[in-house]
Amino acid sequence: MTKVENKADWYDRIAWGVVIPVFLLAVISLYGIWVATVNDPKMGSPVKAVITQAVWYLVSIALVIFVMQFDAEQNCSNCLWDWNNFINCSFILV
Repeated sequence: MTKVENKADWYDRIAWGVVIPVFLLAVISLYGIWVATVNDPKMGSPVKAVITQAVWYLVSIALVIFVMQFDAEQNCSNCLWDWNNFINCSFILV
């Protein structure tokens, strides 16, 4: 059986109906963090809090992009199982 490659561009494969609401929720949450830290002097710098949260958003986006590169129907499912066990054990040790 011949393998047919998906010729769709990466832009066409994105579910914009999911991405746009998630982006809007992220912006609203950053604004909420800003308002909360401005109104409570014990919280520290509002800029630092918002930038820290934005960095976490960027890290999670990078992880999502990395995970999306794996093919769900690949033949090396045993290899992924080994990596999964390694990652789980390393998190338990930490």
